[in-house]
Amino acid sequence: MEKNLVGRTSGASGIVAERTSDSQISFIIKSSANFSEGEIVEFQESEVQAVISSLNSPSLNISSKFSYQNGQNSSFYNYGYLSKKPLEVSPLRKIKSLFL
Repeated sequence: MEKNLVGRTSGASGIVAERTSDSQISFIIKSSANFSEGEIVEFQESEVQAVISSLNSPSLNISSKFSYQNGQNSSFYNYGYLSKKPLEVSPLRKIKSLFL
């Protein structure tokens, strides 16, 4: 699946999180700029272009509230995991983590 997309007029960039249907994706914004409805976006790997017909409420990137341990050390490999940082409030809803 394509990963990186860039808005032609806004310059916004994002990472595709999942394909929710044949004509809809969810994404994580990477830049301070935001996409806008009617904007042409380009998928960087294939150079395929698409027009944004509507934008729904985006998910929030809460990665700064967690630390990530990849499970690797000098003697063995283990499972990676996320840990909530001290003093951070726990999310009220389910979270989805993407390891890119």
